[in-house]
Amino acid sequence: MTLSQFWRRFRRNKFAVAALVVVILLLLAAIFAPYLAPHDPNVQSLPDRRALPGGKFLLGADEFGRDMLSRTIWGARVALRVGLIATGIGMVGGVAIGMIAGFVGGWLDELLMRIMDILLAFPYLLLAIAIVSALGPGEVNTQLAIAIWTLPSFARLIRGSVISLKQREFVEAARALGADTRRILWRHVLPNSISPIIIYGTLYIARAITMEAALSFLGMGTQPPTASWGIMVSAGRNYLRTAPHIATIPGLAIAITVLAFNLLGDGLRDALDPRLKDA
Repeated sequence: MTLSQFWRRFRRNKFAVAALVVVILLLLAAIFAPYLAPHDPNVQSLPDRRALPGGKFLLGADEFGRDMLSRTIWGARVALRVGLIATGIGMVGGVAIGMIAGFVGGWLDELLMRIMDILLAFPYLLLAIAIVSALGPGEVNTQLAIAIWTLPSFARLIRGSVISLKQREFVEAARALGADTRRILWRHVLPNSISPIIIYGTLYIARAITMEAALSFLGMGTQPPTASWGIMVSAGRNYLRTAPHIATIPGLAIAITVLAFNLLGDGLRDALDPRLKDA
């Protein structure tokens, strides 16, 4: 599929195009947060505590008088950093495990898949909490916990693709020509499995952002005073009646970001589906 064919299919989904725009804006906001944020996200102004939106602070101030707009922008950097890094680690590890298990087969396949089944048996949030509890709270450990949680899904996805592809004619031809296992996997099997990996990766970024927010909300993820949407929602729950913007603004940021990545994943799935034909 050429790039023009991909774009022609992708742009049919207007929601996916809108989601792509939102994701690009979020990435730009995260990258240029020091220049876009009107105030230092950690500077307190006690006389402005719980100030409502408008006036000095466009989106109001939190319980310590910190600018909500600045903290929301910086929170995008934390959310996207955790989502991208954690999903990337889980994707690379899961793809490696799935390729080895699917291509080699036998007892190694059984061993690796049973380990993945054990990880899948745990509720995702409980597994993340257990890992962070063992390693300690913090952004790096949160990334590791989310990466471990994503491993089984990517491993099982790529394993199924490898099992179906390793019997195909082009793989048999490469083997007959003397190509070793590594060359077959990286030059023939992986490129033909890249579409579902990209789609799953996009969807799991949204889940990773939700997971980071949940762990931070519980006090086990990113730690204060770092601007994290989960921390902001947790702090704002005590002021829902007097200053609802403290919780609702970061909550809306989480919802919009997760929705954008999910819609983008749906658009990528439609565009990369080989069963669809160009109109």
